[in-house]
Formats: sequence, C-alpha cells, structure tokens
Amino acid sequence: MNIKHAAAAVLVLSALAANSAVAHGDEEHAAPRPFDARRVEPTDFGQEGDPAKVARTIRVEMSDTMRFTPSAVSIKKGETVVFVVHNSGRVLHEMVLGTRQAVVLADRGRRALLAR
Repeated sequence: MNIKHAAAAVLVLSALAANSAVAHGDEEHAAPRPFDARRVEPTDFGQEGDPAKVARTIRVEMSDTMRFTPSAVSIKKGETVVFVVHNSGRVLHEMVLGTRQAVVLADRGRRALLAR
C-alpha cells in the first residue's frame, strides 16, 4: 500500500466506526461527537471525513502473528472510508494511521508520558 496516498485518503472515520468496538479492555472511550466540517484539521495523512459521505467500509483483521488482513488497501485521494478493525487473537493490537514521521513522533510522546 502506498502509505502516503492511502493515508491521505483515509479520513479518520475509524474512530467513528470503533464506537462499538473496545480497543483496550473495558476502558471508557470518548463520547462520539457530531461531525463539524469547520473543525476538520488536514494532516499529512488525511483528515476526518463526513460520516454521511462514506464510500465503503474496509474490514481489517488482526492476528497474533502480528499481521493485518488484508495486508494492503488501496484508497483514492478524497475517498471517505470507515475501518472496522477486529482482533481475532489474544494479544493486544492497535492500528495506527499516519505517515512514518507522524507515527514516530506520536510514539515518542506516548513513551514520554508513560515514563513520568
């Protein structure tokens, strides 16, 4: 998958799709909020999309072999998609969308917070 193009097209609706999913056990998650186009922030890897304009749903399976199925996804620039992510294994997994640089920076920030 061309990360730059795919991520630019991905309009982070995975959070909206994940409302029915549990990411980390029984922790509480933020309440869903209504879409407001005025508050959308473009990033190097895409932006939040209007849920009313979803073109398709992409189902992603994660396994304990640390692989995603499908292993590649093609998304057109501007296409609004929803990711439905399912962990079929026992090991905790997470799916991260972003450029390599954005993911590295986010991981550094997360590690710094955990080190406190």
